[in-house]
Amino acid sequence: MNEQNRLTRYNHVERAHQLCLELNDILTLMNSSHDIDEILHEVVEESSRALGCESARIAMREGDNWVIRYVSNLPADLLGQSFTDSELPHAALVMTTGKPVAIDDAFHDDRTNPEMMKSLGMRSVMVLPLMEKNVVTGTLSYGYHTRAVSFSDAEIDYAERIATGVALALQDARLYQDLEESKRLGDALNEIDNVLYSTQDYDAIMNKMLQLSTDVIGAETGVIFSKEGDRWRVRYEYKLPVSLLGQSFCNTEVMHTAITAETKRSLVAQDALNSPAIDQKFVEMLGIRSLLDFPLIVKGEVIGDLTYHYHSSPVPFNERQVEFARKLQISISLALENARLLDTSLQSEAKLKEAEKLGKFGNFNYDTVTRKTIWSEAVFHILGRDPVLGEPTVEEFFELYSVEPGREKMRDLLGNKETSEFDARITRGDLACFLHFSVRSVKDVKGDLVAVFGTIQDITDRKNDEEEIKELNVRLAERAEELQTANKELEAFNHTVAHDLRQPLNLLGMCCQSLKLLCGDQLKEECADYVQDAYQATLKMDRLIGTLLNFSQMGRVEPRRERVDLGLLAHEVSRSLQLTEPERQVDFRIADGIVANGDANLLRVVLDNLLGNAWKYTGMLEKAIIEFGVSDVEGAPSYFVRDNGGGFDQSDAEKLFTPFTRLPGTEQDKGFGIGLATVERIIRRHGGRVWAEGQPGKGACFYFTLPVSSVS
Repeated sequence: MNEQNRLTRYNHVERAHQLCLELNDILTLMNSSHDIDEILHEVVEESSRALGCESARIAMREGDNWVIRYVSNLPADLLGQSFTDSELPHAALVMTTGKPVAIDDAFHDDRTNPEMMKSLGMRSVMVLPLMEKNVVTGTLSYGYHTRAVSFSDAEIDYAERIATGVALALQDARLYQDLEESKRLGDALNEIDNVLYSTQDYDAIMNKMLQLSTDVIGAETGVIFSKEGDRWRVRYEYKLPVSLLGQSFCNTEVMHTAITAETKRSLVAQDALNSPAIDQKFVEMLGIRSLLDFPLIVKGEVIGDLTYHYHSSPVPFNERQVEFARKLQISISLALENARLLDTSLQSEAKLKEAEKLGKFGNFNYDTVTRKTIWSEAVFHILGRDPVLGEPTVEEFFELYSVEPGREKMRDLLGNKETSEFDARITRGDLACFLHFSVRSVKDVKGDLVAVFGTIQDITDRKNDEEEIKELNVRLAERAEELQTANKELEAFNHTVAHDLRQPLNLLGMCCQSLKLLCGDQLKEECADYVQDAYQATLKMDRLIGTLLNFSQMGRVEPRRERVDLGLLAHEVSRSLQLTEPERQVDFRIADGIVANGDANLLRVVLDNLLGNAWKYTGMLEKAIIEFGVSDVEGAPSYFVRDNGGGFDQSDAEKLFTPFTRLPGTEQDKGFGIGLATVERIIRRHGGRVWAEGQPGKGACFYFTLPVSSVS
C-alpha cells in the first residue's frame, strides 16, 4: 500500500513537472505576438493537449450572456453563439465565486445544465475564470467527451495559471489594440483635415470625408443630412442606395436626427429596430441594425446630421468610435456649412445670370481714375461684343457705337445727379437697339466724379411693342367706330325688315280671315282648309320674325343685377306649362330657396326655354319627371333642369346651342331651333356657362352657372 502511495505521489509530481514545463512554453507563446486571435487559438490548443482534454473553449461575458469566442474540438457553429446563465450555470457559478469549478460527472451534476452537456456530449468539465481587475470577464473551459474524468489538483492549478495568462494576454492585446486604434484614428483625422483643405470642390470634400470616416470607425454605411427648415435632405451618402440622394424627410420620418438636433448631443442605438428613438420605417427601409448619430453644429445652430450604420448585425459603437466621430464633428460641420454657402453663392450667381437673360439687362462700372470699365456677361451679349475682346474704353465705345443722346449729353446727365435714368438708342452696323440706363454717380469730397455704377436693360422689344400698340389702338378705334355704325345700321335694318315683312304678313292674314268670314260658307271644304293653313303660316312667320328680333337683341342686352328667386320663377313656368296641357301627368320637382343675382326677366327666359324643352321632350311619357335644382360642380353652384325624356347622344351636346340646329330625330318637333341658343347667350352675358349631358332613352340634364360673386 505504501508502495502504491509512493507511486501515486510520484505520478502526481511527474505530472505537475510536465505541466510546469508545458506552462512555460505556453506563457512564452502568449508573449510572442500581438495577434490575440492567433495567440488564443494556440493557447487553447496547446493547453488542452497538455491537460489531455478532448475539447476546450473560451466564452466572454457580453451583457447578460456568454458568447463563445474560441473553440477546440467543438462544433465550429458554436463560435459567436450566445448563451444565458441558465444554459451555462457552471459559468455563472464561476463568475459569482471567482474560483475554478471542476465537475467530474457533467451529465448528473446540479451545477451544470445536463441537457446542454448531453447535447455537447461533454462528460466532465473544468471551468476557470478570466479575471480583469477582480471582475470575471470570461471563462476558459476544458472537457472530456469519451469518459468521465476527475481533474487533479495539479491540473486545476495548471489551468488556473493558464487562465491567468489568457486574461493578461487579453488585457495586453486590448491595450495594444487601443493604442493602434488611437494611432489609426489620429492618422485618419490628419488625413481628413488634409482633405478639407485639398480642394474647393466641397462636394468632393464631403464625399471623401464621409468615406474615410465611415471606413475608419468600421461602420458599414454613412450619411450626411442637410437641415432645410423643418426637413432633412440627404446631401451625401456612402454605400447606401444612390437614389437616397436628394430625398427629403420630416422630423417624424428620421426621429433620431430630430432628437440629436433638439438635444445637440450624440445618439447611439445598438438595436435600432427596437429603439423608441428611431423611426422603424426608415431603418427597415435601409436595413439598419445599429447607428451612431451626431448633430452638425455651427455657431450654436444645427445645420445637419452625420450618421453611421451597421447593417449585418446590431454591433455596438464603442467609446473610441464615438470619440473619433465627436472630434470629426467640427470639421464636417464647417465643411458642410462651406458647401451650403457655396451652393447659395452659386445659386445666387446662376439666378442673377438667368434674371439678366430674362430681363435683358446687365451691369457695368467705370472708374474715372483708372479709366477702366467693367461689364457683366449680359452687357457683352446685349451690345453684340465678343467677351474675348474685353471691355472697350470710353473713347472706343463712342467710336464703335452711335449713341443717341450723344456723349456730351450723357456726361451732363451723369454729372448733375447722384442717380439718373434715361433711354438711349445704340446703333452699330446692323445692330440697333434701345437701352434703358439706371446710373449712380460717385463723387469725392471735392465733388469730382470718381466712379459710375449702373445697369442697362435692352428695351428694344418694349419700344417696338409700344409702337405696335399705338398702331393697334388707332386701328382698334377705327374698327370700333365701324362696328358701332354697323350695329346701328343693323338695328335699323332689323326694324325695317321686321316692319316690311310684318306689313304684308298682316295684310295676308287679314285677307285669310276676311275670306273665312265673308265666304266661308261658299268655300269647299278643301279650299277652306287651304285658307286656314295660309292663315296659320302667317302667324308662324310672325312668331319667327319676333323670335329672330329677340334673339338678335339678346347679344346686346346688358343684364340688370338684382336678387332673383330662381325656385319661384321655376314654379311660375311649371304652372304655365301645365295650363297648356292639363291632362298630362308630370311630376315637377322644384327645389325652393334657390336665390341668385341676375336679370329676372332674362333668367325667366332661360327657365322658359329649359323647362319648356323638358316638357316638350317628355310628351310621349305616361309619367314624366322634370326637376330643377342646384348642385356643386368643381366647387361652384351649378343650376340644372333634368328630365326623363328621350335624351340625346352626348357626342351631339355641343350642337344643341347652335342657332337653327336640330338633332337627328327632332326635325318634326315644334319650334325654330334657337331656344337653347338664346339660353347660351343670356348665361354668357351674365358671365356664366351652360352645358348639357344626356343618353339616348335615359333623359337629359342641362346645367348653367352664374359667377360665384353674383350668387347668394
